[in-house]
Order: sequence, then C-alpha cells, then structure tokens
Amino acid sequence: DTDETGPATKFANMFSGAGPYLGQFKSGETLLTYNGATNTRNFFVRLGSADAKSFGAEMNVFDIGGFWGSCFVDSTHSAILTSPRITESGNATISELNISRFYLNHDINAKKFTPIIDGGNEEWNDSADALFIGSVCQAQSSIRFGYDEEHIYILCERLDYNLTSGDIMSFIFDDGSNSCFYDLKVDLDGISSFTYYDGTKRNEMSYEGIEAAVYIDGSVDNQEDKDVGAIYEVKIPRKYIHVSDGKMKFNSFLYNKDNKNGKSVTDTFDMAEVTDKSSWPRINID
Repeated sequence: DTDETGPATKFANMFSGAGPYLGQFKSGETLLTYNGATNTRNFFVRLGSADAKSFGAEMNVFDIGGFWGSCFVDSTHSAILTSPRITESGNATISELNISRFYLNHDINAKKFTPIIDGGNEEWNDSADALFIGSVCQAQSSIRFGYDEEHIYILCERLDYNLTSGDIMSFIFDDGSNSCFYDLKVDLDGISSFTYYDGTKRNEMSYEGIEAAVYIDGSVDNQEDKDVGAIYEVKIPRKYIHVSDGKMKFNSFLYNKDNKNGKSVTDTFDMAEVTDKSSWPRINID
C-alpha cells in the first residue's frame, strides 16, 4: 500500500512532481518525464543512470505544458515526448498537444572498415551509432564514424529543406592538448578549409591526405523548391587525431543558411563547449 515501507532499494520523494513515465534506451540511459507541482503545467525531463537511481538536471522541454505527458523510446538514439498544451483565451481553455522527437548524444562506437569516399551511405548500413545536431534551425545532421589503421572516416547526413552555398559542416578533432584542435570545414562543393587552432589563433593547414565527397539531393541556392539534404563523407589521416585509451574526442558545428544572402545560423551539440574538451562527445575507436 502507499504507506508501506517497501523494499530497501526504494527511493521515496526523489523529485516534486506527478504523472511520471520512465523509458530506457538500449545503451542503458533511463528517461524520466513528469509534471511539475500542481500549481504549474510544466513538463519536465531528466536523463538517468541505467539503474534509475541517479538523474541529471531537470529540463523543461516544451514552452507551454499540461498534465499527463509521456515518453516513448522509438530507436536506439531517440525518444518521442508528448504533453498537453493548455492555454487560456478569454474564458475559454484551449487544449492542444505538444509532440516532438528528441535525440540522445553520448559516447558512441566507430565501425572498423575502409569505405570508398564517394558521398554514398550504403557501406554504412550496419553502423547504427550516431551523434545528432539539430535544435536551432530547420537543418539537422547525424554523424557516424569509421576507422582503420591509417584513417578516421566520417559520414554526415544532413537533412536540409533549403540547400544554399552557405551550408557548411565543421568537424573538429582533438590533438591531445588542453585547448588546441584541428578544424575541417566541408561545404557543398567539398573541403573549404583545414585549420589548426594553437590556443590563440587559427593557422591554415595543407589538405594533403584528406578527402571529402558530397552528395546533394536537391538544388543549391534555388528557393523555389524543397530540397532533401546532403551527405558528406570524409577521410582524414589519424596523425591529425589524438586517440587515448581507445577514445577520440570530437566536436562539430552545423552552419545553415535558408537563403543565399541571408544570415547564417550556427548549431552544435547541446552539451559541448568548444573550449572545454571534457564536454565533447567521445568516439570509441579501438
């Protein structure tokens, strides 16, 4: 009953809230959703440990909420969250629905193989682990990794309804230092720059040994149609990348323009800070 002691492992009154739902990703992380105190309509999310005994910070994922939201883990790296959206208009209460898919970013595994750098993704079909960027504009990207003895490989699939010449992906690699890194930028024509940040300034580097191929599904700089996006496939020598204990630290930025002459919008991983490598996602290489 509700007033019984329960098992010794029971955690009572962990958070203030109601209407909880609990999901779990295949990689172990638990996902807890619930409503706030009874005088609010906020819908909260916390990411937790595999045993659901510890949870991270409370996140309010919808601007306007309501009571009895829920979650559904629909893939290895995503979950669909939904909650009522209750607003007032005069004397009337308007009830609608919030629903959105959210993506899980965490340490992932690279696939050991040697792909052909042609902008295709067929060779990557059995490589499911990916990182995701896509929170501040309509463009989104998923990034997967491969490796062999000499190179690191990247497959970046970009969903973008308006492809323009200002659409760029930046791939950033740790060099093993506290603050320095390599930055490879690839636009829809291929490699646009390769620089090394030495802690104070960026230095232009040679492209030697680096390859990039881009497949475009749409028409660049044409605002009259709706594009699908682009695929960036990259090969970079391992001499530019520091791997420690079988892990590579990685960061990335998505640059998006929905109009050739419009303002560029920048997006990245929510948890990553470019100057704090401890916050970068880690890729299992060896």
